Amino acid sequence: MKTEKKQKWYQVQSVDRAIEILNRVAMFPQGIGVRELARQVKLKTPTAYALARTLESKNYLEFDQAEKKYKLGISAIILGFGTGTTWFSRIGMIVDEKVRKLVAEAGESAVVYGLFGNLIVSLNAVNADNEIGVNHKSGHFMQYPHGTASGLVLIANANKDFIDYYVKSGLSKTKDEISPEELMKKLESVRKDGYAEMNNYRNSGVYAVAFPIKGFLGKNDLSLAVAMPLVRFSAAKRKSFLVMVGKYATEISKELEKYSFMSSNPKAKAGK
Repeated sequence: MKTEKKQKWYQVQSVDRAIEILNRVAMFPQGIGVRELARQVKLKTPTAYALARTLESKNYLEFDQAEKKYKLGISAIILGFGTGTTWFSRIGMIVDEKVRKLVAEAGESAVVYGLFGNLIVSLNAVNADNEIGVNHKSGHFMQYPHGTASGLVLIANANKDFIDYYVKSGLSKTKDEISPEELMKKLESVRKDGYAEMNNYRNSGVYAVAFPIKGFLGKNDLSLAVAMPLVRFSAAKRKSFLVMVGKYATEISKELEKYSFMSSNPKAKAGK
């Protein structure tokens, strides 16, 4: 009679520590400093820092430069909840409902983009039923963000690390004549105005305006834009679109705030 040998089970220490760090950071939605994080997981600060940096490089954590704290990244959020869960589906329904109302009111196509790591992707696209119009597609990765209103809004509201990365490497992938200094001035203007516009970029024959949306991570990592062909563009329409798109972006932000991971949690105080 043969007996099966039980396989030995080995616990990988680095993986165990990384998971413990993720679990601990999740308890502090307002962020936790690396020294406090090391104390919480009972590791030396350099070890905790190295693990946190590795998780940050894969977007499982993100580092807030201003507050010097780690927070959960988008990869951890998606992994933990899954894109097919009721929670994410509800967010999708909220955004889609608002975007469709905007398209009905504006008579032009609209799209929501999101910044995930170093990628900008369209999350929700609703196209107006026009004989001549601008058509968007969900799941589209934006190649040259600084050449679009949506991209400018997302870059302008991103953290310093991403802006530095894009200015140094993103511009080199295009043949634009805009210099890094000029782009930085444009981004500053977008932050000051609270929105971005593009008019006939590269002779596209398109006008677009985009506003930031505060997503479920509690920051302006989403954008809402409306685009139209120049044959229907006018100063009056521009004025109405600035009001209209801004209004819907604010409404979506308020709705998503109910699902935000950055909402106040009385049981978890921000780590220092």
